Amino acid sequence: MNRTGLVIALAVAAAVGLIFGIRPDLDLKLAALFFDPERGGFWRAYDPIYLRARDAAVWLTTLVAMPPVVALVVKFVRPRRPLLIPGRAVVLMLVTLALAPGVVANLVLKEHWGRPRPIDVAEFGGDEHFRPWWDPRGDCPKNCSFIAGEHHVAEEMRAGVFSFLVVWIVHGWLYRWPRTRISDEAVERALERIGPRRA
Repeated sequence: MNRTGLVIALAVAAAVGLIFGIRPDLDLKLAALFFDPERGGFWRAYDPIYLRARDAAVWLTTLVAMPPVVALVVKFVRPRRPLLIPGRAVVLMLVTLALAPGVVANLVLKEHWGRPRPIDVAEFGGDEHFRPWWDPRGDCPKNCSFIAGEHHVAEEMRAGVFSFLVVWIVHGWLYRWPRTRISDEAVERALERIGPRRA
């Protein structure tokens, strides 16, 4: 989680933004590889293995969130007992999960950037107009493409970069930056103060 990682992520974001900004049709050409005109949809929508994998990904996110949640519950029930995992790890996992897919992707970008998903554009049988990634004025009213993980390749790459940036910032706040860095013990004490009082 050093500056080299940040430089790489920003370079990837700039390259993807530039390539797909100059050639927005690449998004359509890449999405077309997954479109089945005979069935009138994207083949992954009909593939039971893909659908199971997609459902498994949702459960995987839940499983990743479980250790810090369990650690918090145990700490609130038994405040004098040490956390089951380091305090900063609890904060890092929960804050990044809340911010990256929760706030940044779902509440901010997907709800306020009207770029339609591939399944909704006219080129693939939908009734909305294709827009390049940088144009927020699309026809999509909510749960739009920017930054969703389905079909627009540029969005998938940007979703990875945005997620990395959120993790990089939160990790810096907790571990690297002297002015904001905190200790695991400080997290423990804070949880003991805000948790229920027990003898």
